[in-house]
Amino acid sequence: MKFPKRKEVAAYSLLRRLHNKLFQQKSTLRKRMDLSFVTLGEQTYKRIKFTDNQTPKHFNEILQNLQSSGNFPEVFHLHENELWVEYIKGTLLDGSTMNKHMCFQFGQFYSNLYKIDCKLVNAEPYAYKLKKTLQFHQQMKIISSDELNKLLELLEKVTPENIWQGIDYTDAITKNFLISTTNKNLIGIDIESIQSNSLLGCGLAKALARWMPSSNFDLVMQYIKAQEGPAFHEHMDFIHLYFRAQWLKSLFLRYKIKRLKQNQHLLQELI
Repeated sequence: MKFPKRKEVAAYSLLRRLHNKLFQQKSTLRKRMDLSFVTLGEQTYKRIKFTDNQTPKHFNEILQNLQSSGNFPEVFHLHENELWVEYIKGTLLDGSTMNKHMCFQFGQFYSNLYKIDCKLVNAEPYAYKLKKTLQFHQQMKIISSDELNKLLELLEKVTPENIWQGIDYTDAITKNFLISTTNKNLIGIDIESIQSNSLLGCGLAKALARWMPSSNFDLVMQYIKAQEGPAFHEHMDFIHLYFRAQWLKSLFLRYKIKRLKQNQHLLQELI
């Protein structure tokens, strides 16, 4: 019997991989995985290789919990430091042509996700972390002393007593979403963006900050508010401030200075 042929292709070009490797020498935070696509006969899988054995086990457990949602790839194989998931055919989400139906589908994606393993926790640890992050921004000259004072005043004003925590799809940029060819479902294809014990709402906050028009964001939130689920949306002012501060710090530590300068306004416009 002749077995099907095997073909493996790196997710990124050689030039990009070399660039990333050189660039990461400057970065404090480095990538901890390698991606490729493996075709066995007519079946294709996404192969994710991590630097340790525990991380793929962690994502495997999360994906098992999310399997019934139909919004994420199913796990095909787990072996030591590798996780293989199904390759889903479809079209990348186009934020510029996002209609009302797609906004509600986006809202359904997050509404379903946020209902899984969610809980109310004390907001104080998040508020303390946010305060330290804002002070770091001022120390690194990302914001001025005056802006820091105003942001700290805002923080005190918008910090709730409790906040919702659970599973979030954090890197909510358009290239991480796919419209499935098979059933037209909205699929989150970036497995590494599924984060447990996360502050709910941060994924949505990133979508608004990066690409989603406020009118579409309002439609998404309108759908979410109509569902039975955690009322994280009651504290979106705190969540927007938290996400933007943490993301800008991440850009700085990853030495993405150009993108940092392009997005410095995200904190300033909250004042």
